[in-house]
Amino acid sequence: MITRVRPTDAPDGTTLQGSLLSDPQDYKSLNMTQLMLGIVLEVYPSDRDENRSAVQTVDRQGYRHECTVLIVDDGAAAYTVMENVVIPPQGPSGLDDYEEKLPRAASIQVNGEEFDSSLHQIDPYNLDGDWCVVAFIGGRLDHPFVLSWWPHSRNPLDPATSGYGAEGRALEQAGRYFSRVNGIETVITSKGDIIFSTTWANSSLAPGAESTEGRFGRNPDEETGGSIRLNIKPSQAFELTFNPQEEGIGVLDTTEPEMPQRNPAEEEPVASDERNETYIYMDRDQIDFFIPGSFTVEVSDIVKITAGDEIQIYATNILTHDAEKILIGANAADDEALVLGEQLRLWLQNTCKVLSPFGPLMIDPLTTVRATTFAPPLSTKTIVE
Repeated sequence: MITRVRPTDAPDGTTLQGSLLSDPQDYKSLNMTQLMLGIVLEVYPSDRDENRSAVQTVDRQGYRHECTVLIVDDGAAAYTVMENVVIPPQGPSGLDDYEEKLPRAASIQVNGEEFDSSLHQIDPYNLDGDWCVVAFIGGRLDHPFVLSWWPHSRNPLDPATSGYGAEGRALEQAGRYFSRVNGIETVITSKGDIIFSTTWANSSLAPGAESTEGRFGRNPDEETGGSIRLNIKPSQAFELTFNPQEEGIGVLDTTEPEMPQRNPAEEEPVASDERNETYIYMDRDQIDFFIPGSFTVEVSDIVKITAGDEIQIYATNILTHDAEKILIGANAADDEALVLGEQLRLWLQNTCKVLSPFGPLMIDPLTTVRATTFAPPLSTKTIVE
């Protein structure tokens, strides 16, 4: 008995060709409106043969990343393996701005038991793969994508606590920002302090091990990863300042309308000429330090300063040194060093001169030489005590 007849005409009376008609009830795969929760089993970067966008090009260079997801919650009880799930970026990623962060695929069991890629007799919740929420473009089952990420139920260590844990012994971490990528950790505390650490760079998970300083068990890598390099455009500069931030002032003390400031501005911001706190400036040709207090360098072995032209050292008040030996000349050997004391005095007496209006004057370190200047210039009298 036929209870439902597919219409052959449109609401406006237009006759429709029967072979072009479809009934939504016959194509449930085109009406996937619910979201699904799953675990990433495999990750296929843009040049893998398993990547759908890669096989569509001759050179196997696709334009997106994909993964295989084990669906563990689709509103029903059955598990489903879903392939070619697109991994979209979290921000604009076109021809200009671009970003990517690929998830972790399942490779071990976090309880330390043996891993079987067929997942035979394995609790999916023990897999180390990242969890995700899957949605569908146009409601089509064959166009899945990762809508967002989901917390792993086996990780109660990293999530922030608010001090209300068992017996009130949990840490007060509410309000912080925390990120760990490839072991690199960044923390912005609720007070606004920034802590950046490469201690755990390139570390790996340690299944079944005890927690590592508040983290899921990890195997540290003492030799690889964690270096930092900052590349600066040669035409630009690098600044580090402890001086107060001025309203509307950006790099090199220039007016910057993109900085937070009153809008509309009462007048154009102008940088102050005063610099009272530590300030460091670097560019391709020079490095300048302004330090209102002290500058200390302590080295356990060697300090080497080389200049292609000239080295200048100025002291307004006192210039002191303390060394067992002084080597004069680029090729001086250690056994030729001038020892502080009588030999140094003789060397200074025989080699050091002071220029005066009356000609060069020899210096005897056992005496004190004072130069007093009278007007007009060049009327300098040297007094030896």
